Amino acid sequence: MQGVRAVLDSYREVTGRDYESRKLHVFLDEVQKLKSWAEQVKILYDNFPNLKFVLSGSAALPLEKEARATLVGRAFYIRVEPLSFREFLKLKHKLEIPRDRVELWKDKLAAWFSDYLKRPLPEMVEMPSELLRRYVRESIVDRIVYKDIPEIHGRIDYELLRNLLNLFFENPGYTLNVDSLSKDFKRSKRTVLSVLEYMMESYLIRVIRNYRPSTMSSSRKLRRVYPYHFCLIAHDPIDQSKFMECVAASLLDATFYWRDGSKEVDFVVDNNPVEVKWQETITRDDYKSLRYFMRKFNAKRALLITKSEYSQPEKQIETAQLWKVAFQEELWS
Repeated sequence: MQGVRAVLDSYREVTGRDYESRKLHVFLDEVQKLKSWAEQVKILYDNFPNLKFVLSGSAALPLEKEARATLVGRAFYIRVEPLSFREFLKLKHKLEIPRDRVELWKDKLAAWFSDYLKRPLPEMVEMPSELLRRYVRESIVDRIVYKDIPEIHGRIDYELLRNLLNLFFENPGYTLNVDSLSKDFKRSKRTVLSVLEYMMESYLIRVIRNYRPSTMSSSRKLRRVYPYHFCLIAHDPIDQSKFMECVAASLLDATFYWRDGSKEVDFVVDNNPVEVKWQETITRDDYKSLRYFMRKFNAKRALLITKSEYSQPEKQIETAQLWKVAFQEELWS
């Protein structure tokens, strides 16, 4: 394969334009497939200030790892997430619905949201339904497990990695206990922690921590594990309420939850509590943890994410269906 300099030389030969003296943006896709790409880009960047590089690739882990090791101070990073609900609507239905028209479209939006949950990646939007689960497993998860992670870390414990992945994917919100996992899978704590780190840095899982506002920190104990994005488990047969909790974690880009004894809330965002209640009927009891959190931490507002439309929110506690949270792209209305 040609190097980056050779590609630029070919560009000059074909166009007659001298890349060494004119301002030029160079776009390189799947750049991780080129050996020593980061060193090549570094040399060109340092010697030709007129050149700006946009580098992308489908193997996020090796791409980011090499860039951070070689291009220190020369690069900034953009994480390209799966489609938002509004992006899905534009791609699938060619629609851009104003936020102030949401009530007029609510029935269709609720129906389209169900479809969005199954197809949140651009390549999945028009894919036949029978291929969706296989695509996620083989083209995303297996590629990361059997190609990207070994490419960076070398020999790994595949059995432990797959077992932990299955455990977390089948149980979104799993309370992490490394001692217990070490004992259950007969591996050292060090090995378990290493595999967990591989899974986090390759965007297979997200680990959220127990909220501790008084010290502006979070507890290392009672951490919870979710699939990094709900698309990884959207086609797996898991409990629907747990899946929707995982959807909320993805939409909110969750980093905290809160638990104190028997009291807990699913997520804490901007120091305010968020609960997901995936049931047909909401009662006053469903507000207890939110009210307790608000009193304890002097939170100014809270959100209850619901399955069905609910029109009797309590003071300072908003309610919204999950599809509406996804559509508005703003947590607090």
